[in-house]
Amino acid sequence: MQRHFTLRNALIALSLLLFLVAWNRGIALLYGLFALVLAVLLVSLAAPRFSLRRLNAERTYPTRLNQGELLPVNISVRNGGWFPRYLIELEQASPGYVEPESATVLLPSIQATRHVTLDVPCERRGLHALPPLLARSGYPLGISEAVGTLCEAGPEILVYPTPFALDYFPYVSGAHMPVAGVQAVALMGGSHEFIQVREYQPGDSPRHIHWPQTARHNTLMVREHEFTAAAEVTLLLDLHHAADVGEGVHTTLEYAVKIAASVAQHACAAGHRVRLLGYGAQTLRVPAGGGRAHAEAILDALAYVQADGDNNYETAIRQALVEVAHGSVMVLFHSPPHTAQQAEPPLFFARHVRPVWIHFDSHSFLNPIQLGRRAAFERVGDVPIYTIRRGDDLAAVFRASS
Repeated sequence: MQRHFTLRNALIALSLLLFLVAWNRGIALLYGLFALVLAVLLVSLAAPRFSLRRLNAERTYPTRLNQGELLPVNISVRNGGWFPRYLIELEQASPGYVEPESATVLLPSIQATRHVTLDVPCERRGLHALPPLLARSGYPLGISEAVGTLCEAGPEILVYPTPFALDYFPYVSGAHMPVAGVQAVALMGGSHEFIQVREYQPGDSPRHIHWPQTARHNTLMVREHEFTAAAEVTLLLDLHHAADVGEGVHTTLEYAVKIAASVAQHACAAGHRVRLLGYGAQTLRVPAGGGRAHAEAILDALAYVQADGDNNYETAIRQALVEVAHGSVMVLFHSPPHTAQQAEPPLFFARHVRPVWIHFDSHSFLNPIQLGRRAAFERVGDVPIYTIRRGDDLAAVFRASS
């Protein structure tokens, strides 16, 4: 109801009241007041619309930028009329916004041509069209406002996910340090240089059972060796349509994309090879590669990612394991709570693949108001497991696990 109680409606009601009273009483002064109020009302309605006539604009802006950056929109507004235009407000909405968000600027006057730059926020990853450029005017009385479109929706803008500063990621086990382009991976029952003796785990080869230690501890013990191979990291996103939990930029998929982008950038900078996989409506596949150009190719692919698939994550893992290299590291993203059985399934050990699990606390994304435990890091056996919640400082999470 409040939208009906405006100054414009009050003037309309006052003019009608003055006219009726003047008509009934025949008082000239009331007719004069009616004419004055009516003139003010007509000017307040017509002048703003006249101010927007014969105004046109052109926009230029970059078509690629990172998520969270401000998009500089360069605007040239030209007045094609004979008279100056006063108090013109330009409004540019953000591309791909979840909630209405825009940048505005007030131009006191436009004689011929004015140049202005609006910094528009871009918080949502993906391919978005720049919304129309609007002009508003309430000149001269501010009683009524006119709104016009100066530019229609513009060319699409590709917004990349912005990686965070990743100081550490568990590509290796324990204290084994990689050298440029080479990864030392602790394989269960592997070969080459001896590392340690540990308890038997599902997937270990019986050929590597250490019988003296088995007799001593009264449980199966195996020899663990260090296997050195070219580093390869596989990032497997969960693109099932029900796996994306949350809203806006705070969804499990958006967090997974940001983590994947950061790991890819960090791994490529360290000389490792990175592969990106996801099984949605269309298969997401960036073959293994390294270097800065490959990291940019992964960012480009991540900009388009959508949760629109029908394959559950277990099926996706089985599909991905066919493609990954023997002895590589596999980064897994999943929303439901994890268990030890999920963390170390035998199918990983069959290919000597070392999983790193990124689990998302779905409850925190569905109930952001409720405060709970923050992000956590743990190991189940030799498998690193990160539990991520909405609002976590992702850079701090991975820094704390180093």
